[in-house]
Amino acid sequence: MRIIAGKFRGKKLLAPRGKVTRPTGAKVREALFDLLGGRIEGCLFVDLYAGSGAVGLEALSRGAESVVFSEQGAAAYALLRRNVDLFQAGDAVRAFKLPVRRALDMLETAGREPDVFFLDPPWADGVWEETLEALDRGPLLKRGAVVVVEHPSRRPVKAPPGLQLLKTRRYGDTSLTIMERP
Repeated sequence: MRIIAGKFRGKKLLAPRGKVTRPTGAKVREALFDLLGGRIEGCLFVDLYAGSGAVGLEALSRGAESVVFSEQGAAAYALLRRNVDLFQAGDAVRAFKLPVRRALDMLETAGREPDVFFLDPPWADGVWEETLEALDRGPLLKRGAVVVVEHPSRRPVKAPPGLQLLKTRRYGDTSLTIMERP
């Protein structure tokens, strides 16, 4: 697994073993950043259910000002920390070994309003609905903020009332659904 573009292009990432963590593949990552276009440059990017950190580190490589990761699994978090250390990003990266709800509470307390949220939760339990509802109800989503959900193509994602569905794109078994706070 490698970074696709930007200042860290070609840099190797450590990949998880087994099937507990499902990294976002290069084709889907490339599509994600093509869909987001100019929204990445200078943004605060939040990678929820971060796994190996590939998506957030790709955002950093492509010009995000800072990235916040949340991953609660012990093995995945250890791998994430190792990948973050490879980038020597210093203050540009914060990683929390916390459930997503607690990480969102910490972001709220810090008073920063992220520009882009990326959610890639475990597909088996469909937790993206809970996370989308928490984001919709909470104060973190400013106007123009974007939320992207990576999900199985066979299970569509509905936008909660405070978010506007922009587009859904399918890449085999994986889909990306992009929403925005109008």
